[in-house]
Amino acid sequence: MTAHPRSARTAARPPAATAPFDADRIPYLLKQQPQWVMWRLERRRSGDKGLTKVPYAVQDGRLRHAKSNDPRTWMTFTQALDAAQQYGPAYGLGFMLTPNDPLMVLDMDPQVPMNEQHRRAKLLGGYTEFSPSGKGLHVWIRAHVDLPNQKEGTRRHGMELYRGWRFMTVTGRPTEYSPINVPTQNDAFEPFVLEHFPQPGRNRAAREKRAAQPYTPLDAPAPQDVQDLLARAAQLRADTAQKFLDTWNGADDHYPDAGRPDASRADLGLCSLIALLTGKDEALVDTFYRQSPRYLSRPDRQFKWNGHATYRADTLSLACS
Repeated sequence: MTAHPRSARTAARPPAATAPFDADRIPYLLKQQPQWVMWRLERRRSGDKGLTKVPYAVQDGRLRHAKSNDPRTWMTFTQALDAAQQYGPAYGLGFMLTPNDPLMVLDMDPQVPMNEQHRRAKLLGGYTEFSPSGKGLHVWIRAHVDLPNQKEGTRRHGMELYRGWRFMTVTGRPTEYSPINVPTQNDAFEPFVLEHFPQPGRNRAAREKRAAQPYTPLDAPAPQDVQDLLARAAQLRADTAQKFLDTWNGADDHYPDAGRPDASRADLGLCSLIALLTGKDEALVDTFYRQSPRYLSRPDRQFKWNGHATYRADTLSLACS
């Protein structure tokens, strides 16, 4: 019997998950993404009456807390599934939403009658599954609609709508009318959002200033050439896209160490962004890095990249981890 890590042993003992997940019925689109964690019910503090879902990941053989804004604490689907099966039925599967992917999730609470939940889910046409308790529905849609709270989401009348930096449980227990994959938004989605999640007037100026960002579909193939890569980089958030372009062209300024630009950190930063756009394929990251002006115009980077095999291997490994 495998011993649980110390962090698992010392946490408050949770009840078993009320609804086991069905890994076979989870959409393939989600399984492809390295944004998976486990979760279990815990009391945050001694004396709390309520339980909350706490995300975890297994790293270096140990169970550690996962963070919604730190991809280094996430796992692939296979890793999360293996870990959840190893640690037992108290652990479920979860997915971390990010602002850079086109996924949005409508989470309906039990205070909304179930027949009304089904009506709304059918209207939106998204991949719809039961929550772990079986008392709510989660509707997954590929969409890009502006929200008042850009980092997390918005809540109103027993519903929560999320787009990024948010942990969501996944059960693989779809409704009978749900599509098997996550579809693109239909014509009813944006009017539904505007009706049920009206955006305060104080956010109007910010919304008008912030143009809707295009996005690369999650199931898009790997970039075919440098122009394709650069086009995808331009679809990232404005600040991230600028960081990519500056570092791609040879700058180190976005990656300081002790107040001074650090070329090695910049190499890793650029490779990490290339990895994000290539599905974390080390061979592709290496290929595209060698085609960047950063590499082609800087003999010091060529010497470091080619003269130190360990440096190159370590950089690619960290970038794609």
